[in-house]
Amino acid sequence: MVGTKAGWAMAAVAVAGLVASGVAHAQTKGAAPNFAIAVTLSPAAAKRVGGLKEAITVAAYYYGEPTKAAAKKADEIGQIDLGSEEIRLGSAGGTATFTGKGFKADRLGWVVGREGRVNINVYTARLVHPDNLLDCGLFEDTLAVAQGRTIPMTCKLIGEK
Repeated sequence: MVGTKAGWAMAAVAVAGLVASGVAHAQTKGAAPNFAIAVTLSPAAAKRVGGLKEAITVAAYYYGEPTKAAAKKADEIGQIDLGSEEIRLGSAGGTATFTGKGFKADRLGWVVGREGRVNINVYTARLVHPDNLLDCGLFEDTLAVAQGRTIPMTCKLIGEK
């Protein structure tokens, strides 16, 4: 019956029901992160960081809220550490693509609703200059929100208006 129009219609209704019920979404919660951060610099930041030929680091910190049963596994700030990942860009910025290399999916069972979160920080790599020179926006949300997206991140010099 699947080869008929009625069969395909029934299959489509079944898939729509799974998506609406959250079953399809729940199956993707354990998937490795896959998102990108597009870093752009203000003209002043581009001039300073580029002039120094300093690299830029984009860091993703994965975490989640512990279930009651996993409370003892939480870190010092009360979260379950799900790993981290860093990508180094050149002094002009660009796009950092995260694939979950440092993501600890085996710990999702310790997280409420198996809902991982990500915090993104962008800063100069301190290979040339000892201090961070950049003031960048932050991104912090669930992995489901980040998944499959390219998230813009604009940076200026610290103290730049």
